[in-house]
Amino acid sequence: KNGADVWICFEGPYRACMAAAVPRAHLGGGWVPLEAPVIMAMLELASCCATDNVWDLGCGDARALHMAVRSPFSAAAATGIELDPEVAARAATARAEGALAGSEANVIARIIVGDAADEELLTGTGISEATLVVLFVTPGLLGALAPLLRKLCSPACRVIAATHSFDAAWQPVAQRVVGEDGELPGGLRRTIRLWRVSDCPL
Repeated sequence: KNGADVWICFEGPYRACMAAAVPRAHLGGGWVPLEAPVIMAMLELASCCATDNVWDLGCGDARALHMAVRSPFSAAAATGIELDPEVAARAATARAEGALAGSEANVIARIIVGDAADEELLTGTGISEATLVVLFVTPGLLGALAPLLRKLCSPACRVIAATHSFDAAWQPVAQRVVGEDGELPGGLRRTIRLWRVSDCPL
């Protein structure tokens, strides 16, 4: 349990992964923490709400999930998949950029250690029930995920991503730039984009 708020439930070959690398089905990269204002803007653009089952593929320390299950979003369920077991373990004590401050939540956040582009893993852990998928990953992983999301997720599922985009054939339904008002350090700007799975031609 994480403090008095979010329960963290690890699934998958967690202890085994501490000693052995998880096979990759894509060209991935190391974890880069996403800024809290960007996560907030992503959840707002996606209209995250109390009926959502939120999945974060490449979730890092699960900071986006922590924010999604709290007010004003109050998502009903949260699942993250993270390749690096040491990074995933940080979810149990995360206090990332104030993401855990504020109202309490009683949602069980599942953190699954594994490759987010593994179709068998995604199928077996229930991504078909996702209503919102959150992404901050490399272009290589985005490319691997697009056909999997189209195949495995509901057509009504929304997908929100920061910085990188899917192939131009899959057009976003909305986008905005975060950082234009100076809310990110060093003048950083990140573009966030929202898609519907039903629009994916890949």
